Amino acid sequence: MAHTVDDLQAVWHDHRAAEFPATLAGATIGAVELVALDADIAGCLEAYFGSRGRLDDARRGVLETQAMVLNDIVPHIPADGRPYFDRLLHLALGVLRALERTA
Repeated sequence: MAHTVDDLQAVWHDHRAAEFPATLAGATIGAVELVALDADIAGCLEAYFGSRGRLDDARRGVLETQAMVLNDIVPHIPADGRPYFDRLLHLALGVLRALERTA
C-alpha cells in the first residue's frame, strides 16, 4: 500500500497510463455517472501531485465528497472495471490521509 507522496505518485503514474474501462463509458450506478466521478477525482489528484502534496480547500472538499461516493458504489461496479476504480479509490483515500498528516 502506498504511504508516502512518492509512493502515491507512482500509483498515480500507473493509473494515468491505464485506460478507462471501455465497457463502463457512459455507465451509471444509481445516479452516479462513472466518467464524471472519475474526472472529478482525477482532477483533484492531478492538482495534488502537480503541487507536490498540496490541495486547496475547494478541491479537498470535492475529493472528500467524491471519495465517499466512490467508496459507496465500488462494490457495485462490474468486475471488469473494479481494478481501475479500486486503484482510484486507493489513491483518493491515500491523498486524503496524507493531507490529514500535513494539516
